[in-house]
Amino acid sequence: MTEETPAKPSLQDLISASMIDDGPIDCAVCTVNADMAKALLEMNTTNRPLSQGQVKLYANEMLRGKWKLNGEALIFGTDDEGNDSIISGQHRLHALILANKLYAANPSEYENATLELTTVIIFGVAIETADSVDLGMNRKHGHVIYRDEFVDKVIPKEWSNTNSRKAKWCNTLAVAARLVWLRCGGATVSSAPKFIVSEMMDFIKQEHTNLCYFVSAILSASEEEGAGLKISIPYIAGLTYMASLDADGNIHKPTMETLLDSMLSIAQNAVTPGSAEHALVTYWNKLFNTPGSKDRDLEIVGPFVKALNAIIVGEKTTAAKIALSKKEQENYTAFPPLLAGYDEACFEYAAEVKANAAKAAEEAKEQAAIAKEEARLQKEKDRAEKEAAKAKEQAAKEKEKAKAKAEVDAANAKAPVKSGVMSALSKVVKGKPTPANAEVATKPMIKRKPVPAGK
Repeated sequence: MTEETPAKPSLQDLISASMIDDGPIDCAVCTVNADMAKALLEMNTTNRPLSQGQVKLYANEMLRGKWKLNGEALIFGTDDEGNDSIISGQHRLHALILANKLYAANPSEYENATLELTTVIIFGVAIETADSVDLGMNRKHGHVIYRDEFVDKVIPKEWSNTNSRKAKWCNTLAVAARLVWLRCGGATVSSAPKFIVSEMMDFIKQEHTNLCYFVSAILSASEEEGAGLKISIPYIAGLTYMASLDADGNIHKPTMETLLDSMLSIAQNAVTPGSAEHALVTYWNKLFNTPGSKDRDLEIVGPFVKALNAIIVGEKTTAAKIALSKKEQENYTAFPPLLAGYDEACFEYAAEVKANAAKAAEEAKEQAAIAKEEARLQKEKDRAEKEAAKAKEQAAKEKEKAKAKAEVDAANAKAPVKSGVMSALSKVVKGKPTPANAEVATKPMIKRKPVPAGK
């Protein structure tokens, strides 16, 4: 009789067996909307400085509908006095508020927007533990690619037979994808915009799957004896891929084969003197034998692009011609060397978009100036009308006052003059002599009786 292998405990079993009923920390799964986010941020009193760039990054993910319930919690700490404060989550809450604001301004642009967060909230954590949160290793782009099922469909067996080789392939694809993404947007390496992980996966899986083939080919070439590929392998893979696309973004197989063969010959140090490949090798040798750091755009990407163009058309060139001239370096940000085909089309489109945006901004500025001037004129007009109305009202009051006075004067003029003391006094006041026969009302004098003699 064979003994049965004991069943492995489930996660729930393990948790139940070790759970503390009256633990100091509690948690809940909640749906957080913008109003609740504002209320929670009222408790954001002891957190690290806010990064607006990170807020915009998260808000963009929410507007694209890529934000998911993944178990990462909002964490609130409690101090000795029972006051709660955010330990982890302020950027997510600010991002939710921003996403709602942007969505309200233009709903049609964000059809898949996430406007509420379903998230775990942990509370009751000791506030002094705040500095121990968010210190783990960040999940990099290559890590995300490594875990995606898509990789198993496109990675060659020779690059998936060990974890380290698979990781190298995934990291190479991640960097190459970012470079291609930059070129597709008409940007240079030095511009360094953020490449969001979810956007990267869509970019590779839906738009540029063929990039995986170039990554495999260049990685394999880099392992050839000779190791002649001197610059970043992801850069070589990304730029040879871009150089192989026609203006519509389709692979041009003859160009692809020419470039991959050239990279293989360079890797093996089997180049023909006088060729563009030989010029590139000479340039690289001189560049990396010179001490000091290298500019990724001006000394690596730009010259490599010029060499690829020469290889495609079979043009003979020299290391000096591959190096960027002073003028090319000065104008690189606006007009870098471009690969014929898709690369050129992308930069031209980006330049057009940029020009249109600048034109729209200038028009908006002019409209704002016009609106400001109109507002100023309207304000002056309103003030003038107000002053005119005030003056009119004052004039009406003065007119009414004058009319009332005139009526009083007229009434006084028609009133009979009363005889008596006031009339007489008024005449005296006016200095007119009183007639002798005029009767003047005076106080009767008291007659004194004569005093008899002897008394």
